[in-house]
Amino acid sequence: MQASSVIQAHRQIISIDANRCGLAVISVFLQNA
Repeated sequence: MQASSVIQAHRQIISIDANRCGLAVISVFLQNA
């Protein structure tokens, strides 16, 4: 199984997306909490 390599690739995509709208998502969670 290549789960580790898939997770690493997925994390890279998530990190790129998080750099753009990560703070917005966090602020939404804080508002809902």
